[in-house]
Amino acid sequence: MYWKSAEGGLVTCLLAYSFLVSVCNGACVDREPKLSSLGEKPDGCMDGDIKRDLDSTWLKEGCMECTCDSNGLINCCSRTLEPILEDKACEAILNQTTCTYSIKRKDNSPEPCISLGFM
Repeated sequence: MYWKSAEGGLVTCLLAYSFLVSVCNGACVDREPKLSSLGEKPDGCMDGDIKRDLDSTWLKEGCMECTCDSNGLINCCSRTLEPILEDKACEAILNQTTCTYSIKRKDNSPEPCISLGFM
């Protein structure tokens, strides 16, 4: 009997961990390097019209932190997670300076909003 409950607890923990890993990885985007010829080692990363140094990190709008690795691959990840709201009368507003969300009712009433977690 003990093994069945321990096994069930382990399965639950593994499922929760898998969910968290998939949610966290969903907040990142990779972009392949742009090479002028096959096999050429890149000397930086092209971020739109801006050339970034290899092994550099920078911030983009939308609270994204980007890195250019030594192979010219750009990886951008969100610095914040968006709240999941239960009530459609509520909204989450991103502060681009602090990279934090404030949650408020769309009609500005004092009734609280409930967050179910983050995505």
